[in-house]
Amino acid sequence: MALTIRQQIIEVVKTRLAKITKANGYQTDLGKVVYYGRLQSPHPSEMPAFNIWDEDELLAKEFGIRSRSFNLMIEAYHQVKELAMPEIGNMLKADIDYAILRKADNQNKIDDTFNYLVQDFEFVRFAMFQLTTNDKIGGIVYEYKIVYQQALADPYRVEGR
Repeated sequence: MALTIRQQIIEVVKTRLAKITKANGYQTDLGKVVYYGRLQSPHPSEMPAFNIWDEDELLAKEFGIRSRSFNLMIEAYHQVKELAMPEIGNMLKADIDYAILRKADNQNKIDDTFNYLVQDFEFVRFAMFQLTTNDKIGGIVYEYKIVYQQALADPYRVEGR
């Protein structure tokens, strides 16, 4: 079955995040595990890891153009060992900043349209966290607002295509 525009956008994000490995020139191996919609923190043996989820969708109509928007949350988990949490957090942030807007098949090419699916991609907020467990787990949360157009009554087709 075909993926909706929203599902296609999420798949593009997952694919780009999965490229975050030291073998690909990044500072971390976050991309080895990418969860979608997981309700609990990963076990330390699964780290480093991502968890992404999307929030409610809003509909807007301006000048006859229908736009949809949703917030996409990206959590990155990493064990905090010899480095302090701010150092780990800044490494995670740098890797995500670099990967999120680059095409998975060509890391030198910037693509903020997510393969022409997205009309607007906005940074909303960023926060670091450290879980209070014996496992010394830290991470970051990114929130992005994604705006896209969908053909009227057709969630599988971008407006105008």
